Amino acid sequence: MTNLARVKANNTTSVHTLQKIKGFYHVHCNIFQIKRVTGVDVKPEYMSLFTHENGTAYLSKPYLTVEEGKEAAIKFYSLVSGIAVFWDPDAL
Repeated sequence: MTNLARVKANNTTSVHTLQKIKGFYHVHCNIFQIKRVTGVDVKPEYMSLFTHENGTAYLSKPYLTVEEGKEAAIKFYSLVSGIAVFWDPDAL
């Protein structure tokens, strides 16, 4: 299982790869981050989701709250990697 919690001082959302862009929260990651976090490559059938930065990055639709973005990040990481993903800052 992979924990997406981030507690470093420079992270405003406390969720790995969840970024605030123009007032909204987006899951923004690339295929290399997926591998670094989960330990596995993105499944070939989901490579088409990575359409930014020459086909290596994913940018989700905007979410209004960190909670919505966190749930989207968990689902996205689980989908493209096949690895169980959760968020628990106390487990770090």
